[in-house]
Amino acid sequence: MNKIVQQKELKGLGGWLVLFQIQIISSLAGAAQGIIVFSAMGMLLSSSLMSEMYYGAGFNPFEMWRILSSPIAIVVMAVILLFALLCVVFFYKKRKVFRVFFILGSAVNMAAAILYMSYVFNFMAEAFGTSGFSTTITTITLALSLLPSIGIMIAFIIALYKSQRVKNTFS
Repeated sequence: MNKIVQQKELKGLGGWLVLFQIQIISSLAGAAQGIIVFSAMGMLLSSSLMSEMYYGAGFNPFEMWRILSSPIAIVVMAVILLFALLCVVFFYKKRKVFRVFFILGSAVNMAAAILYMSYVFNFMAEAFGTSGFSTTITTITLALSLLPSIGIMIAFIIALYKSQRVKNTFS
């Protein structure tokens, strides 16, 4: 007796696409939290009490946060928030354009992480003297700390274009 085996078509937001849902919702929450925290730090750092407290000390441990509370950082976080919001909307509407916004959002997020970490390493080198930090060690540390994130981002992007579930789900 011949049995006709129907292969179930992979479709829908289940399966491994749950990982995308976790990623885009955590990006959305992280960007919203970043805007709130960075704005609050900006108000705290601009207070005269904070400036006077460390004026004579020669080193302000909160100086590193000044870059995060700058208008440029707030705008970058708003762009990340916008891309995350667009990803959520297009993901749940099952639109193919989701892939483009996911890639753009990931690229902006990665660029922001690289710039921030470079700033932190430079700040530490200035604060503690350049004798403890060399350019080579800083570059290697930066690359190694971002390598897992870059690898995961590349795996997600490949999956967006190679997965049969994605092809069947997003129109």
